Amino acid sequence: MTDNQTEKQKVQEITDKDVELTMMDAQKGIDALQDSETEINKSQKQQEASDARKAAQLLHGSMDKYGIYQLKNNPELDKFRFEGTESLKRMGITKYNLDTIVPENYEQVYMCILRSSAVTILF
Repeated sequence: MTDNQTEKQKVQEITDKDVELTMMDAQKGIDALQDSETEINKSQKQQEASDARKAAQLLHGSMDKYGIYQLKNNPELDKFRFEGTESLKRMGITKYNLDTIVPENYEQVYMCILRSSAVTILF
């Protein structure tokens, strides 16, 4: 083997090793992303279960309670976030058209016991 061939062989070995390391790094990155996605899904399911428990406690609990709900952080819902009543009416969202209100778009952000001294009807 000539020096030139030996040199080319060394370069090829180094290149092969680099490609192999790069592929291993890429696989590690993919594995990390998949692990992250799994954790996010698990967290979302736990949050949904927690939300369901809160709603059940509010609706079916033994004490009078109230809850405050707000739109979930979702870009599709941003157009409704700070709209006034008149604007919502123009969009067809009214207390007489409750089909337009989708409970899945809301999350409970607060819940408290309703005290008799603080009863005020807002509607």
